[in-house]
Amino acid sequence: MKIHTLRCLIIALSCCIAGTAMGQRFASPNAKAQYHRSRTVDVKHLKLEITVNIRKGTVAGTSELTMTLVQDSPTLNLDAAEMTIQKVQSGDTELSFTHKSPRLTVTLPKGSKRGDTLTLKVSYEASPKRGLYFVRPDKTYKKRPYQAWSQGEAIDNRYWFPSYDFPDDRFSSEIAATVRAPYEAISNGRLIDVTWSKKGWRRFHWAQGKDHVNYLITLVVGDYDEHPLKGHRVPMSVWVNKSHNKDWKRSFEKTIDIMNFFEEYIGYAYPWEKYDQVVVEDFLFGGMENTSATTMTSRTIHDERAHLDFSSDGLVAHELAHQWFGDLITCRSWAHLWLNEG
Repeated sequence: MKIHTLRCLIIALSCCIAGTAMGQRFASPNAKAQYHRSRTVDVKHLKLEITVNIRKGTVAGTSELTMTLVQDSPTLNLDAAEMTIQKVQSGDTELSFTHKSPRLTVTLPKGSKRGDTLTLKVSYEASPKRGLYFVRPDKTYKKRPYQAWSQGEAIDNRYWFPSYDFPDDRFSSEIAATVRAPYEAISNGRLIDVTWSKKGWRRFHWAQGKDHVNYLITLVVGDYDEHPLKGHRVPMSVWVNKSHNKDWKRSFEKTIDIMNFFEEYIGYAYPWEKYDQVVVEDFLFGGMENTSATTMTSRTIHDERAHLDFSSDGLVAHELAHQWFGDLITCRSWAHLWLNEG
C-alpha cells in the first residue's frame, strides 16, 4: 500500500512540475488567466438556516460564517450573486454593507483587527438561476418529479447562499434546510435530526465536521427513498426517486468493492463521515463529487436490457476517487483544477 501511495504522489508531483515547465502549452489560446485570490479572512465554520420552496423556485434564510481576520481591514468581501441581502449582523449589532452582485462588502465592527474571530450572519433571499436548480413537471414531461439540487463547482454556490466561494479556504459546515413534506433534504456529513418546523414542513439538519471547500457544499431536495449499502464500516446509501426503485441496484451494487479497492490502493482510509450517492433528474454532468454526498445523473440508471450495453461502474469509481483527489486534497486555485480530474 505504501508503494502505491508513493507512486501516486510521484505522478502528481511530476504533473505539477511538467505543467509549470511547459507554461501556456496546456492552455487554449483563448483561455482566461487564473490567479490566486487574496483573502482577508480564514473561515472556520459555515451554517445555513434556509427554507427551500421547490414549487416557487426560491431559497431564503441566513448564512452564518465564523471567521478569523488574517489582515487589518475595515471591510471584508463575501460572494453573493443575484440575490437580495436583507441585513448583516455580528451578534445583535447590525453592520452596514454594500451589495453589487456578485460582491457583498461588509463594514466590520469598529476596532476589529487581525487575529480577531467574529461571526457574521447574513439574511437573504434568492430565486437562483445557477448554483441551485429547480426541476418540475411540465406539459411535455408530466411525470418529471419535483426536485431541487445544487451544483457548486466552480463558483456557482454563491448564487444560492452568501459565502467565501474560492477553493483556498477549508471549513466545517452545517445545513439546516426546511422543506415541504413529503420532500427530504440531503446534504454533506451526518444527519443530526429531522423536526417538524411548521404544518406540512420539515427541517433537516446536516453537519459536516471535517473541513472542506465551499464549492463541495451540496443540497438535494426531493421525494426520495434511501437504499443503504451494507458491509463496510463507512455508512453508505443510494438515494433515488421512487420511479427508480426497481433498477437502481444494477448501477451502484459495486460501490463497496470500489471503496475497498481505493482504500487499499491509495493506502489512506476513506476520510468522511458517510458516503451517499444521490440520483437527480436533468443533471448537468454525469456526477459531482460533493464531500460525502455525490450527486449522480438519473441517466446512469439502466433497465435490465440497457445494462447489457452500458455500465455505471466507471462513473461510480470516478466520483468516489474524487473523495480523496479533489475533496480531501483540493486545488488552491482554479488554475490547477485539471489536477482534480487527472
